[in-house]
Amino acid sequence: MEFILQRRDPYFIPLFLAGLLTGFLFYYLPFLTALSLVAVVALVLLTWKWLEVGIYFCLLFVPVELHSLEFLPGFVKYIDELLLVFMAGIILYRIVVKEEKFDPTPLGTPLFVFIGVGLASMVFNRVNPIVGIAGLRAMLQYVILYFVMVHAGLDKEKYRRLITLFLIVAAITVFYGYFQQAIGLEASADWEMRRYHQDIDLRVYSTMENPNTYGAYLVVMMGITLNLFFSYFKFNRLKSIYPGILALLLFWGLVMTYSRMSLLSLLVALVALAFIRFRKYVPLLVLGGIGVLLILPPEFYSRLTFVLSPEYIELSLKGGRLYLMQKSWEVISLSPLLGVGPGMFGGSVAGIFDSPIYELMDMPYHMNLDNFYFQVWTELGTLGFGAFLWLFISIIKQALRAYRQVTDPYWQAVAAGALTVFAGVTFQSLVAGIWEVHQVAAYLWFLAALTYLMNNKWRETTRKEREETAHEYS
Repeated sequence: MEFILQRRDPYFIPLFLAGLLTGFLFYYLPFLTALSLVAVVALVLLTWKWLEVGIYFCLLFVPVELHSLEFLPGFVKYIDELLLVFMAGIILYRIVVKEEKFDPTPLGTPLFVFIGVGLASMVFNRVNPIVGIAGLRAMLQYVILYFVMVHAGLDKEKYRRLITLFLIVAAITVFYGYFQQAIGLEASADWEMRRYHQDIDLRVYSTMENPNTYGAYLVVMMGITLNLFFSYFKFNRLKSIYPGILALLLFWGLVMTYSRMSLLSLLVALVALAFIRFRKYVPLLVLGGIGVLLILPPEFYSRLTFVLSPEYIELSLKGGRLYLMQKSWEVISLSPLLGVGPGMFGGSVAGIFDSPIYELMDMPYHMNLDNFYFQVWTELGTLGFGAFLWLFISIIKQALRAYRQVTDPYWQAVAAGALTVFAGVTFQSLVAGIWEVHQVAAYLWFLAALTYLMNNKWRETTRKEREETAHEYS
């Protein structure tokens, strides 16, 4: 013991105690549990030293989060939330204690109003604070990532590296999906429409447990990848090979999900891409899109056309999306202005806490609403719905400003990718609670943060501004 206390190295005793604690963990706990705890501690320490470590982890881990729970302890699913809160604490410390500049953003006011309406709805409806906060958290968890990125002070290259890494992760998930297809791994055994699509043997879900979630994630990745492909094709055709191949892999991965909502969302995103970047060639792109549709498997057409069949409409009215929309109108009529409270209807939180609204509406059990607009409207009322639209429109306007201003081909492609993704999400929100899906929401707020940085901290002078400056000095 004397030898330990006499050491003058200031790091020796902390490292010695850390090693001792690690030994105890591995001795008394299962190996994977101990290893996960040590990894979490190491991750937190690295994030304290280099903030980008936490940002990188949140965006690279989220696609495989659900799959990792098959062999890692259950607390692993909370690591990203822990890191988000920890990074927010670091930013707050920098602003309050170190007096670093706080950067207001165009999303600040609509977001503040949205949260304010949510809290007012919670108080007005006497919602249990735990349920209400959980409901707001489910909708807005990755807003923390947005504000962390805005104040992190990281340079472009670190985010460019991150985009490359998460596109590599996307490729890995696609190949894992191909592997599932090859071995015929059973998925969605409880898929309620299986009996109406006997010709579909497997809906691939890769690392995400749900084909629709996986399809939505692939749409986001395709929005970014396609825009990078078109930018590289214009300036460096050799480099365009890589995003071009990845886009094809992602597309076929999406086809194997047989997800109607994801395919239609992709079509909406592609229409937006055409109008954003290739207005002159829209007719040719439409023909190309029709050609792509012609190569889809016949089973996919059966999924698409089944939606229009009387049988589907009858089923949907009994307990599907149309039934839930009818019930949503009834819930909205209960409290049109402030809704029934966050976490009380339509989302995952309402099911976890067994919301009494379902019994009040004479519904047999909790059902996900599969329409984020209606979910916000029922829970937060017309005021909350209006605040959400204000927030979403502000995100799109911010991305549009970035696309128009940025001159660097790479970042202009990322800005165009953000617009493309947001267009797809506009549609997808009609058929899914997409802003609550971690595998999508994380990247939506990431892109929102990048477009803010392009407009402000990374701001370049536009061509018009450079011409005006040159004229002044001529």
